[in-house]
Amino acid sequence: MIGELHYQPAAHWNLFVKGAVEKASLRKVEAFRNYRTSYTYQAAVQWFPDLTQDARLSLAYVGKSVKYKDGCGLEDYNNNRIELSLIYRIKVY
Repeated sequence: MIGELHYQPAAHWNLFVKGAVEKASLRKVEAFRNYRTSYTYQAAVQWFPDLTQDARLSLAYVGKSVKYKDGCGLEDYNNNRIELSLIYRIKVY
């Protein structure tokens, strides 16, 4: 399941959040039935310096959390990071 929400409070600003949940299972092995649940999340603020160009400066928080069922022998883990990016699309005709 994936969900995404965008909100633009002003012409030069965009806020968005995105989240996803994924479940994994192996039906033939009882120890791995519904053994993994994965959560992915992202929140960002984007600024458009010039509305006539396709350019944006973005600051985002991105993360992923994976939880395993007890007894399957795998360890839970989390990955989180903060990203600062400049995106500019060059128009080619």
